[in-house]
Amino acid sequence: MSYRFKRSPTQPKASTSLYRISVVAMLLAVTSGCFKPSKVESRSTDSNRPFDATRLPRNHDVVPVAILGGGIAGLTAAEYLAQANIPCIVIEGPKPGGALAQSPKVRNWPGIIEAPGVVITDGLKKQVLNLNVPITQEKVTRVDFSAWPRLVEVQDLNNPDKKRIIKAMAVIIAMGAEPNLLHVPGELNEKGSFSNHVSNCAVCDGSLYNGKKVAIVGGGDAAIIEADYLSDIASDVTILVRKDQLKAKDLHARDRVLVKPNVSVLFNSQIQQIKGGKHALSHIIVENNKSKAISAMHIDGLFLAIGSKPNTALLKGQLTLDNEGFAVLKNHQETVVPGVYAAGDISDREWVQATTAASDGCKAALQATRFLKDAGFQATPANQPSSSQKPSEPELPPTQPSDTAAGKELVEITSEKDFSDIVANASQPVVLDLFSPLCVPCKQMMPDLEDLKQAYKGSVSFAKYNIARKNGINLSRAMHSIQGVVPSSVPVLIFVKGGKEVTRLVGRKSPAIIKATLLRAFGIK
Repeated sequence: MSYRFKRSPTQPKASTSLYRISVVAMLLAVTSGCFKPSKVESRSTDSNRPFDATRLPRNHDVVPVAILGGGIAGLTAAEYLAQANIPCIVIEGPKPGGALAQSPKVRNWPGIIEAPGVVITDGLKKQVLNLNVPITQEKVTRVDFSAWPRLVEVQDLNNPDKKRIIKAMAVIIAMGAEPNLLHVPGELNEKGSFSNHVSNCAVCDGSLYNGKKVAIVGGGDAAIIEADYLSDIASDVTILVRKDQLKAKDLHARDRVLVKPNVSVLFNSQIQQIKGGKHALSHIIVENNKSKAISAMHIDGLFLAIGSKPNTALLKGQLTLDNEGFAVLKNHQETVVPGVYAAGDISDREWVQATTAASDGCKAALQATRFLKDAGFQATPANQPSSSQKPSEPELPPTQPSDTAAGKELVEITSEKDFSDIVANASQPVVLDLFSPLCVPCKQMMPDLEDLKQAYKGSVSFAKYNIARKNGINLSRAMHSIQGVVPSSVPVLIFVKGGKEVTRLVGRKSPAIIKATLLRAFGIK
């Protein structure tokens, strides 16, 4: 067999001979066995593809595409892959819907005048589920991109001891970013989570500050969005900006917020310390970074909107990352590893918009589809009813909820009398769930609580109260009646016995943890 090499017009003649010699040497090395291909189960001996899907086992052990992250980028990628009949799986992670799900008012999503972010992400999730794409409540704990198929280790969010390995021909990484911290005294408690009345989610916790004074740290679009939402709840909202100007891109939103009478801005201001007791935030110490003047600001709640850092810690040594940890891309969404793509906030250090994340997810899916095609993977047509079969009529939802569904729902408290009858003066122990309908962790935990209500029927009562409910109860007075204090964030489960609070759980908790707390608080298994 002869090989002919064409010299480039700019290539010197002398280098042509060296090039030929090196190629011949490489071919001799390959044929002599110096380079040994990796072992895969082969059924095709004539393929020259570097990644050959036809040589993989014909079983369900290998998924064509694994999508890491259930935010806008990951869900958009899943939608495009499903429409191309490419089987994929979405590893949702601990924050379903990503950063957009925590936004109280979204005004820049195409076709939507205004909507909570969780409404947009829920709609996209339903669209993906309707395409029969599995979405799992797991998080990624480790990856290995040195082998092909690529290996992804995941952990069950409800059962940390349950782990598994997913093998994938292609991987789309859309794990988003984590909010930045101030790194000042008093910001975190001894457990490493936010101290009392410090939050990074106004849509989750904002309703707890009705008629109170709050401060927001940040000068970008996120800070403006938080201020807009909180200005309709709190009596006074102060935006603390480290520099001498705001950097929000949405000028209409900025101007609309700044004219509100209960919103003010302090420029060149940095928090030096957060002060408070066990259940309250008393004040913050603020420094003017120009004059160096120090002042104390008395507030009830503090919200952080100071950007984020990409979730790439477990990708170190697997992909090329820049000095801030963002995944480095070379051709649209391609990483340095063939068949591995990054989309959304994990690789976007400039725009950080929901629409650009969706665009990234779309491109990553299309590039993954091309990669699989080049590897010889053939998409299987979606199941269609045969011509002899008449499609079944769609099943209409019942006009009234079934007894089973109605029985599972937690009793909802809508008045102070309800609180007194159902919680304070209950004859048996009570678990009270304080939630917000726009809080994603609250929504995630609700089905677990409904199942627990059924399991503990007759021994423990379960009730819920929507903190965002208009014309709701006086939460401070209600909590005082059971010798408790108003929580600083939701979801929170309050365990009440004999009309007194025994203990509480803050944040989304697994059924196993809730059961253990029931045993500890009430002695009930």
